[in-house]
Amino acid sequence: MKAPPKRPVTLSTDRYVTMEDRIRQPMVVIGWPAEYKGAKSQASLDVLAQVLGDGNNSLLYQSLVKTQQALSAGAFQKCGELACTFYVYAMAASDKQHDLQQLSQKLLNIVRKLEKQGIAQERLDEIKGMAKANAVFALESVKGKVAQLASNQTFYGQPDRLQQELDDLDMVSSVSVQHVLRQFIVHHHKVTLSVVPQGKNNLAVRPENFVAPKHISAAPRHINDQALALRTVSDSFDRSVIPSTLGPVTLHMPKLYSAYYENGIALMGTVTTETPTVLVSINLPAGNRFVPQGKEGLAELTALLLSEGSLTHSAEQIQSELDKLGSVISVDTQTYTTRITISSLSKNLARTLAIVDEMLFQPKFAVSDFKRIRNQMIQGAIYQHQKLSWLASQATQQVLFGDSLFSRISEGTETSLAAITLDDVKSFYRQHYTPHGTQIAVVGDISKQEAIKSVASLSAWKGDDAPLLDPQIVPELHGQKIYLVDKPGALQSIVRYVRQGLPFDATGEQFLTQLANFNLAGNFNSRMNQNLREDKGYTYGVSSTLAGNREIGVIVYSASVRNDATVNAIREMQREMKRYSQSGMTPEEVHFMRLAVGQQDALSYETPSQKSQLLNGIMAYSLDHDYLQQRNQIVATVDRDVLDQLAKKWFNPKDYQIIVVGDMKTLKPQLEKLKIPMEDLEIVH
Repeated sequence: MKAPPKRPVTLSTDRYVTMEDRIRQPMVVIGWPAEYKGAKSQASLDVLAQVLGDGNNSLLYQSLVKTQQALSAGAFQKCGELACTFYVYAMAASDKQHDLQQLSQKLLNIVRKLEKQGIAQERLDEIKGMAKANAVFALESVKGKVAQLASNQTFYGQPDRLQQELDDLDMVSSVSVQHVLRQFIVHHHKVTLSVVPQGKNNLAVRPENFVAPKHISAAPRHINDQALALRTVSDSFDRSVIPSTLGPVTLHMPKLYSAYYENGIALMGTVTTETPTVLVSINLPAGNRFVPQGKEGLAELTALLLSEGSLTHSAEQIQSELDKLGSVISVDTQTYTTRITISSLSKNLARTLAIVDEMLFQPKFAVSDFKRIRNQMIQGAIYQHQKLSWLASQATQQVLFGDSLFSRISEGTETSLAAITLDDVKSFYRQHYTPHGTQIAVVGDISKQEAIKSVASLSAWKGDDAPLLDPQIVPELHGQKIYLVDKPGALQSIVRYVRQGLPFDATGEQFLTQLANFNLAGNFNSRMNQNLREDKGYTYGVSSTLAGNREIGVIVYSASVRNDATVNAIREMQREMKRYSQSGMTPEEVHFMRLAVGQQDALSYETPSQKSQLLNGIMAYSLDHDYLQQRNQIVATVDRDVLDQLAKKWFNPKDYQIIVVGDMKTLKPQLEKLKIPMEDLEIVH
């Protein structure tokens, strides 16, 4: 088939479009038509997008976000086979909605300034260094390799095009970036989209002057079977026969090594030489679980401030050095830990870890950075807490865990974040950033001896003992209720069946319950998904979560459904759970589970990042080093009766609470038909 001709878009005038939505933070997006995928301009425009809007050193971040004139800002090029578009955007804070019109002008001024001044060679070197490293990181998984080969074959007929792409990147210069700025952007017509809260069109950059025309099909209006030319496909196999599988995949634990230090640090690692990369994760006993009541968000705020510069170098200087090395350092918080993750080319690991030492032991903790990051977190909480999915998740915690700490909003609320002081951050850092209880995982092209040597500076770290957890009492739930969370005007609803589960265990009842759930709602072919998605068409999918940590566990069945299908979705979920808990699995389902679970798990420990997660879990829960083999044996030999008994114990719908998030003005009268006690649930913000 002949490839279609390229069709880059042209504009004869500026176009302005406004979209109203149920939001609190307005946003402006400006787009210019560019060329097409594979055009000579693509590499320069991609670099331009990084210069403008990628990372802390980008012009938009420095000019708008760091100065708190915008909540977020960025740039990117979106390319298709036939045409590309170059975008810049900025989001205003909820308390600065009047600034939206000004944001548009500030975006354009930054672009024009870059066109006049050009890009420093040092900044180009940073971008190219990071891009080349990313090309290596992308090859760490089978999926990454296949995606690259398939994409390049599809669009260019050249699967091994990576080297050409890197050569194209090397050819990008300040002159070429200025050229594409003048060729496609500066003084060229554009489309400006204003996204504003409902009823506030006055915030738009300009009044709308464009309405998209109705789609007109290119096909003839009247077409029948006789008008279509039948193309017969010639196959060398019978398509009616499903290919047989060779058998379940057997997982093998990689060879592990360990080291322990006198200051309380434990290290575990494994060698993998597929790519010349190393991933190191440092897990500190500084998770959300240790945050005092009323200071929710403190652990994350402390972690974010670690990336805001040290006593020696600014955040921009640190990022510049990391980009040149092609390294990434990220800091994030979890339930029990704050994790510092380092991705590096093997040859640059020592220099990268030196930067980690500086960030960890000499944090700047500047007042200006603290105020800016705290405000960004407050605005982020406002943004997230508008979403149906967040409301459903928080409702689950409140229903299942009552007034215990497990029902807290870990990322913080407007109130809790506003109550945090810089002294709180410094105190949390002193108490919880300690070597006692710290665990390090090392995965990659590095030997045991080199790995132990690379973290030698951490072995000399002195600190207090790791803090202890305050035990929590979780209330027992009796009787079933429907908990209603009102989201006025919502076009969909979220339905959840929830109950308390078991704490994490790798090979015990919690793991066996996951196996029992596999055919109920644990995969795409599960009973619930086939019923509500394929048969009834109520939802795009039903998901299930059987999760646990050191102290608690949950079982959740969730589906986003049409408003008019909410009651029927509840009934069908109840029907499937009742049938499954009473009758158990069929022999065919047991066979399918044995084959599929191993296939899925095999891809869960492929990349250095996934192997690192495996090592982190072994250390966190003191697991046997061969627990994957133990799981293999369980999957292969577990008796169907055992799984059926677990289904009877854990999947009886009467033992679950029901949560519905949506527009209660329309939903509540329908839900009353179920004759189940209902309670309005107020979500804490």
